[in-house]
Amino acid sequence: MNVKNTLFKLASLAVLLSIAPAAAEEIIPIGLVAPTSGSVALDGQQEVAGAQFAVDQFNKAGRLGGKRVQLFVEDGECKPASSTAAAEKLITQNKVVALAGAFCSSATKSVQPISEKYGVSFVNGISADPSLTNPVRPWFFRTKIHNGLRANYYAKFIGEGLHLKKLVALAVDDDFGRSAVTSFTPVLKQLGTEFVLVRYFKHGEVNYISMLNSVKSAGADGIFLVGEAQDGALIMKQYKQLGLDLPVLGVGSFNTPEFFNMAGADADGVYNAEIWGSGVDYPGAQDFIGAWQKSKGAYPGLYALSGYVEMTAILEAVAKAGDAGQEKIKTALESLDWESPIGMVKFDANHQAHTLMFVTKNEGGKGVVQKTYDTSRD
Repeated sequence: MNVKNTLFKLASLAVLLSIAPAAAEEIIPIGLVAPTSGSVALDGQQEVAGAQFAVDQFNKAGRLGGKRVQLFVEDGECKPASSTAAAEKLITQNKVVALAGAFCSSATKSVQPISEKYGVSFVNGISADPSLTNPVRPWFFRTKIHNGLRANYYAKFIGEGLHLKKLVALAVDDDFGRSAVTSFTPVLKQLGTEFVLVRYFKHGEVNYISMLNSVKSAGADGIFLVGEAQDGALIMKQYKQLGLDLPVLGVGSFNTPEFFNMAGADADGVYNAEIWGSGVDYPGAQDFIGAWQKSKGAYPGLYALSGYVEMTAILEAVAKAGDAGQEKIKTALESLDWESPIGMVKFDANHQAHTLMFVTKNEGGKGVVQKTYDTSRD
């Protein structure tokens, strides 16, 4: 036996074993359709940041043993056609086992049949059109309160708390804006409050002077404003330029870092009714705020929170299911019982969650909580 030759072969084998790649880590792909370009891109980018933060936390905790979740993001632009194409790509090319998104109600509505076609659970934490969960869509789940639930509480704050009787509605011309006006109209009427004028605007408009001038002659004692940060900031700047001084009751992105950055001092005084605000002292919220600030060095905005909640709902379901089977993830979502930063996420028969809602008022770059409502009593 050639001892030298044998020792050389053994040494060579040891080297080869030391540099051989380890067994590939199993990846569970999850998709997100979000508007990372267009007129609501700043808000959409926050949604992506929140979702990625949820995935990073989940992977770091090792909830799936040797498996790891990977997030795939596609730009839906808040447009139905783009969002549909994005969902198709995520499902057929990236092979995602669950979807989150797609921000705007009209975009989300367009993705619902895609998720049903492929049997992929679709979780949304931002879109507010009540029809998204009525009637029930078997593969769709919503962690956010919708405009119908919001109206039941916010209308009382407007009518009974602020004693406003005549409102002008300025709303974005899509499913979100129109469903807000439709949902609030009958509830306000029961409280003796009405819309004396309703005007709709398109995403990305730049001149609202004519629309705001119509407020002056309408005899209103308040403005009901529905929209996102970019549009809202321009409206408030032009509102102040015209010397208007009416309470502004917001529904949308009017308590977000993006709105405060763009509107500046013109953001002050605006009310908003949402699932988030400065001063939220709910235990789950405080845990999330602390983790976000430690990682990002900033306070988390509404859409970072929303992206985090919708994505974590999926992750909790994956952990509960024990694997990435699409049917098992759906079943786990249906029985989910998760103490989230905005209250208990537990889906009803229509796959709608009933969480906390906060009415805030903007003061010095913060949306300070004025009133807290628990919509699970609905």
